[in-house]
Amino acid sequence: MNLSTIARRKEVLSVGLLFYFVCGRGSAAELPLDLVGALASEEFRERESAETRLLDWAKNQEPTVRTDLLRLHRSAADPEVRHRSLAVLKALLIQEYLKGGSGLIGISMEPELVPFPGGKPGGAVRITEVREGTPARKAELMVGDLIVSLNGEGFEPPNGVAEFRERVGAMKPDTEIALRIMRDDLVIELKLRLMRKPDEMERFQNPEIDVEASDRAAKEAFFREWLGRQ
Repeated sequence: MNLSTIARRKEVLSVGLLFYFVCGRGSAAELPLDLVGALASEEFRERESAETRLLDWAKNQEPTVRTDLLRLHRSAADPEVRHRSLAVLKALLIQEYLKGGSGLIGISMEPELVPFPGGKPGGAVRITEVREGTPARKAELMVGDLIVSLNGEGFEPPNGVAEFRERVGAMKPDTEIALRIMRDDLVIELKLRLMRKPDEMERFQNPEIDVEASDRAAKEAFFREWLGRQ
């Protein structure tokens, strides 16, 4: 470690020590000085690692840690510390945003019956559209795929679509779900994580909106609204 790196670390650690006394010894929101200092490292990988570890640590703290991260962002002399502490804060607030609303996969579908060996036909849903920028697209679901179960449970015919929508709509964003799909002659098991349903889709029936752009804008607005209250 060269002299300039040592000087930068001392500068950043001095900010961390200030937080140590402002937030109070033993406080749940006391920022870990080693990670705060590593945010100013001259090594890119070390800065990236410190940001990830700081976020992991902050996820398990009381909500007051958000205010401490904002103070660090506003007071730190090092631009990397300001940038990365704000990024951690934003990630925490996006987690809070995902606790509201209902879950969304991002598909249009129609009901279908599936013949099962030795029994009566079962309910299923056929995918007729996969929306861009949604969990369905990221999981590589395809038009024509037949969903035969959600989290290990099938669907009662002939109301598979309504049942599927109801069950997914009752789940919170960021929930991981498991789907079993039939594609040609293959049975595929896959998992995906729900996004939050955009407000435009809550107010209107399947509007033609850019789901990915709407999601980014909603998260940014939630973040900026929180900042405006501080």
